Amino acid sequence: MNRTPAMMRELRGTVEREKAAVGILLLAHEPTRGMVSEAASAGMYTWEGKSFPKLQIVTAEQIIAGVQPDLPRGSMNVSFERKEAQSLTGRKPPKDSGARPLFD
Repeated sequence: MNRTPAMMRELRGTVEREKAAVGILLLAHEPTRGMVSEAASAGMYTWEGKSFPKLQIVTAEQIIAGVQPDLPRGSMNVSFERKEAQSLTGRKPPKDSGARPLFD
């Protein structure tokens, strides 16, 4: 089952729910026509008179080649919300005891 179009819809829903300016989907492969269409239909974000695609798709190959997402320059991604890290395996992560010395 190809989940890539659903991933794009989920990203769009997250961007809208969180009231984010832009959402970026990083892919290991070329996007499907459906993904490109979904991204284009999301509209634009305007910042200081310049417009940026609200949803952007970037492939790993593009990143390696030096292509970067089209984002406002000088902007910062700052979140004041702090959440405890969650394990992907379902197990509790070990308690962080801080940095340990490299040599005894």
